[in-house]
Amino acid sequence: CPRECAIAIHNLTSHSVGELFQDCECVNRDSICLTLKARMRRCMDTLDGPRNNTIRGCTEVRQECTNDITCDLAQKNFLKKCSRMISGVECSDECKLAIHNMLSVPHGQELDDCECDGYEEPHCRGIWAHYKALC
Repeated sequence: CPRECAIAIHNLTSHSVGELFQDCECVNRDSICLTLKARMRRCMDTLDGPRNNTIRGCTEVRQECTNDITCDLAQKNFLKKCSRMISGVECSDECKLAIHNMLSVPHGQELDDCECDGYEEPHCRGIWAHYKALC
C-alpha cells in the first residue's frame, strides 16, 4: 500500500462518515466488502505498524498444504464435503467432520489462522464468513 493511500485512508477515517465506514458490518457476508475492509486495515498498518506480523498469508499456507500428501487429501475432502458451506447454504455434519480432519493434520492447522491474501482473497474471505456464520 503506497504511503499516500494510507494517509488518504487515515484522513477518511478521521471524519465521522469515515469512522462509520470503518466500523460498519458487511451485509450477508459480502466477500467484496470484507476484502476491502481487510485491505484498508492492512494499508493503515503501514502508518500505524502491523497489529500482528506473525500471521501468514493463506496463499502460502494453502500451497504448503497442497504439497503435503496428507494435508492435500484433507483439503480435497473439505472442498468436496463443504461445497454447500462454501456457497453459503449450510454446514452439514459431513462438512464439519471434513473441517475437523483438515485442521487436525500438521499443515492443515495453519489454515485456521492464516490471513486471506492474493488473487483468491475475496473468495477466501467469503468462505471464512460462511464458515463463521454456518458452522
